[in-house]
Amino acid sequence: MSELNSSVCATVALLLAASACGGVTETGVGAGIGGSTSSMMSGPVNNGVSGSAVSGGGVTPVPTKTSSEAIVTLSTAAKAPSGLVVDASSVYFTDFGYNAMGGLFKTPITGGSTQQLASLDLPAGLALSGQNLYVSAASALLQTDLDGKNAVTLATTFSNDPIVLGPSAVYGTDGFGAAIVSVALTGGSVSALTSDGALSDSSFESYGLAVDQTSVYFTTFSEPMSIMKVSLNGGMLEVLTQSAGPGGGIAIDAASVYWADASGLWKISKLGGTPQQLSSVPCGFLGGIALDASNVYWTSASTVQRVALGGGPTVTLVDNQDGPSVIALDDHSVYWANGAESGAGVIMKATPK
Repeated sequence: MSELNSSVCATVALLLAASACGGVTETGVGAGIGGSTSSMMSGPVNNGVSGSAVSGGGVTPVPTKTSSEAIVTLSTAAKAPSGLVVDASSVYFTDFGYNAMGGLFKTPITGGSTQQLASLDLPAGLALSGQNLYVSAASALLQTDLDGKNAVTLATTFSNDPIVLGPSAVYGTDGFGAAIVSVALTGGSVSALTSDGALSDSSFESYGLAVDQTSVYFTTFSEPMSIMKVSLNGGMLEVLTQSAGPGGGIAIDAASVYWADASGLWKISKLGGTPQQLSSVPCGFLGGIALDASNVYWTSASTVQRVALGGGPTVTLVDNQDGPSVIALDDHSVYWANGAESGAGVIMKATPK
């Protein structure tokens, strides 16, 4: 995808974030982040699952609301928050810019002064590993330390879409309807896991990304939305299922893939099969979904929601929010961004999660 098309895509994504649903993965965190592979094939392959997601057990039409949440505004520095990650002491976020130059920011998880670590052109994807941050912007995939210093350009062909970290590489896309690509965490050649144009016929574009030790899982920015996977070594695309799109965030654990759409929250085995609906509270698209050991968390048009990994009552953690989008977790709290559509971005925190 050209830089112009990439920018247009990310702009559309942010303008629609108020109805949104990046994700937390088994091996890395992304928002909603080589040598070429010799065994690429261009067409998607269905693994035997067909049709739309099928309703399962554990749906609660009317969510309940907790009354014990302590809700804190951490930062108002971003006009259009587009990526969000957290470590033991800080929240890091990107600001797409909202008709101005964007940037990379850092603020304490306990509240305090926000620092701008870098000024960037249309930054969107954000991921964290150890002492390094990874950012996809309009012109490059960048790596920097946690203070915004020692910045390195890892690649110039990643688009400014969501990124995710795998065991040894960063994964993202190289354009509108184009390839899923990777580059080593230390930089180098960009490798294509799917051939250029493989998604263009039926899937329009990849969006949400998650990765484990063997595969990249992703949603497509299409209607219907496809939930897909491809080997880290490249190869044929597998369609796990289709769902009510357009696509948004995705998250995985050891056995399952989770996503939210216009009809609610869903899960499916990594091997495919029949999807299970965990909640009927819709997420829409282009927002946040994250997991911990017990629960799934996601953003709807105006709320932050929680449900057990196996299904059960849906809990509204926070309501009356201004278009919550990207989301992140630590051991005690849930963090999210408001206002990406309105241009009045706010980074929020609720405890307990």
